[in-house]
Amino acid sequence: MLYGLALQNNAPQIFKKITKSCTSKLFFPRWSDAFKIIMNFVVVCAIVNWVLITMSHMKFKQQKILEQHQTLFPVPFYPYTDYITLAFYIFVLVTMTLPQIGMAKQVIVAPI
Repeated sequence: MLYGLALQNNAPQIFKKITKSCTSKLFFPRWSDAFKIIMNFVVVCAIVNWVLITMSHMKFKQQKILEQHQTLFPVPFYPYTDYITLAFYIFVLVTMTLPQIGMAKQVIVAPI
């Protein structure tokens, strides 16, 4: 990415310099493969982000219940909706690890 930006004069020119080992196609046979891997990683990170948001909501609601404070916009069927949402996210992440999808590495690395 930095190489491409440097070619467009949108990054420091030092990133234009590459060696033969950088162009050996060792890791990415094509630029489209590199783009696919990065986009898959972004998708997994977005799902992990929504998992964390849902878990934060559950903790928030638990604390408000302990404080006996009624929120202005109660969630219908709480806590079941949060559990169903988490189950859906986990289902999506598990589905992404299937060999046909090819996103197992990103699913494993993203939470780390």
